[in-house]
Amino acid sequence: MGMKARRLAQSAFAALFCATLVAFAAASLAVHGPAMYGKLSEIALPASAREARAAFAALEDILCADLYGGTALSEAHAFVQRFMGKHETNGFEILRGEDGFLEYGRLDPDPPEIASAYAGRLWRLQSRTEAHGGKFLFISPPPRHRRYDEGTYAPGLPYPDLHALYDAVFYHLHRCGVAGIDLRAEFERAGLPFEARGFRTDDRLTAEAAFEAFRAAVGTLNRDFGAALDPDGFYENLSHYKKETYARSFLGVLGKRAGTAFGGLDDFTVLWPAFPSAYTLSIREEDGFEQTWAGPGATLLLRPSVLKAAAEARNPLRGDLYDVYMGGAHLDARIRNLSAPKGAPKLLLIHDGGGAPLAVLLAPLFREVRVVCPVASAEPDAAVRLHNRLEGFAPDYVIVESRAENLDRVLP
Repeated sequence: MGMKARRLAQSAFAALFCATLVAFAAASLAVHGPAMYGKLSEIALPASAREARAAFAALEDILCADLYGGTALSEAHAFVQRFMGKHETNGFEILRGEDGFLEYGRLDPDPPEIASAYAGRLWRLQSRTEAHGGKFLFISPPPRHRRYDEGTYAPGLPYPDLHALYDAVFYHLHRCGVAGIDLRAEFERAGLPFEARGFRTDDRLTAEAAFEAFRAAVGTLNRDFGAALDPDGFYENLSHYKKETYARSFLGVLGKRAGTAFGGLDDFTVLWPAFPSAYTLSIREEDGFEQTWAGPGATLLLRPSVLKAAAEARNPLRGDLYDVYMGGAHLDARIRNLSAPKGAPKLLLIHDGGGAPLAVLLAPLFREVRVVCPVASAEPDAAVRLHNRLEGFAPDYVIVESRAENLDRVLP
């Protein structure tokens, strides 16, 4: 089919699709509208932050369910985008590279000049940590995208080149004397290929990448701060974990916005600990409500129930397999290692939503790990209020794990 004929076919298909979409939406709303409105009316007005989160979750379940064909419509839209040969969807919000990796489209990426301010905020947090006798480390996952290559990216689309920002952040951190791990270099040294560092449909680290980040963190803490963690290398030995891969089962945050027909599905790997352990996990909400559970790492810090529920639902658009780590990213969580040796240190891990795997891997080496995620709150001053609440924790080590473009939401 020639280019002109293909364009004509695409235009005709798009027009037919739009007409069908309008007719289908009107018919579905007429048939299912009363039931949907009835379900919405059952959601009580929330009286606390915890109830508000529950209400939002219930609302999402109603609107995303197949009550009026929402999934079918989303997938039909994704199919049309691919059929038309497009590398962008949702108004350039999601872009697709030639190799199938989805990216966030950005017309206005952060300028490298902002790196100096980010480095200054990290330095101030380091100073506060050292004033309480602790040690500070910054860990940055690599940018989502490769350095621009015409063979990798479709021409003429706003793929964000964040490498300049990352380079500038580490340049200023070096000048400020802040210890940092650039996982771009660590993954290169470990021989971890780009395809294994992140998912095609999600911007968080794979299990393999998180394990290399764990190794890098332990190595840096031992070498630069004399931490003496895992002296015999037991927990850094991959043979002490059971690796299971669930083929074509995971749809990440970018993929859910774009649809499976546009981005495809990812394999999802979990490294289950094959050694005994005992922990308590406490989750504290913004309103002060706290729950505590106890158990081994393989069922408490990792949640097989998340994978089971996903397998039963058979709908990758619902749920998030990444919740296998601690049940998701929480504003404030506390892991207590009940089998930690006497004198084991305490750790505060602050992350941008993707640090739960690192917390799970580090947990055996500390007597207590406080895991906080400021971006889990919709409040604009969440980072400031959270850091103030942590003043009395006095950790031996503080780790900030965040992509450079997320630092503004993570740091006070």
